[in-house]
Amino acid sequence: MVIVCERGNNWAIALRFALQESRLRVFETRTWADSIAAWEQSPQSVIAIELRTNNLVEVVRNLAELRRRSSGAAAVVLAEREMAECEWIVREAGAIYVARSKRNLSPLARLLVRAVDSRMSLSLEPADAGAAEPKTE
Repeated sequence: MVIVCERGNNWAIALRFALQESRLRVFETRTWADSIAAWEQSPQSVIAIELRTNNLVEVVRNLAELRRRSSGAAAVVLAEREMAECEWIVREAGAIYVARSKRNLSPLARLLVRAVDSRMSLSLEPADAGAAEPKTE
């Protein structure tokens, strides 16, 4: 699942279109708290958070919080072109990708499918995978 945290629904609509050939579903939230609640229910999901001109500090804080909660958590940032100069700030805070246009989300869609698939396979492995069998004599 891709959890989209945005004020409106433009990015979610564009992502649904980009992901239509995949099995990933897009879940929309309007607040970071709702995004975290959804992620806690489905930790293999990726959170996509909208970056606007007035929420850079909030986005950086949210990305850092997610990284503190789980080093394996994944988040991408959805930013309009005018926010391009902030890309490295949000990457440093933990974003694995920054999308700057709703028109070409194919690279992001491929990344999301790979990211969720890899997290799903990790969550399906037994807890003791790779552990040596106990010796019995």
